[in-house]
Amino acid sequence: MEEIKITNLNNPQIADIKVKYCENFLCKMRGLMFYKSVPKSRGLLMVQKRESKMDSAIHMMFVFTNLTIIWLDKKKRVVDTILAKPWMPIYIPKKPALYTLELSEECFSSFNIGDIISFE
Repeated sequence: MEEIKITNLNNPQIADIKVKYCENFLCKMRGLMFYKSVPKSRGLLMVQKRESKMDSAIHMMFVFTNLTIIWLDKKKRVVDTILAKPWMPIYIPKKPALYTLELSEECFSSFNIGDIISFE
C-alpha cells in the first residue's frame, strides 16, 4: 500500500502526517479496525470514486480508539471534521466528500473546515 504525506496548507506549523493511500473496497471497509492506537504522525487516506455523503461515511466497529475524521472535497478542502468514538455504527459528513482522512485523536485541533490539504 502506497504511503503519501499530507500537509495542512492553512496551518503549515503543524507537522506533516504520513498516511496510507487506500482506494479499494476491502481497504476502505477495514479502515483502522482493530487498532488500539494510532501514532500522531500516521493515518489513513480513503479515496472514493465520486464526491458523496454516503460513499464517504465511515463506521467505528472494532476500532478501539478515538479517531480524528477529516472529510475533503475534490479540491482537497476540508468540508467536515469529527472526533469519532469507538463502536459507533456510522458517521456521515455534512457535505459530500471525495477523501476521508482517519488520524489520531491528537490531530483533531489541527484541521478546520475550509482548510486546504496537499498530498505528496
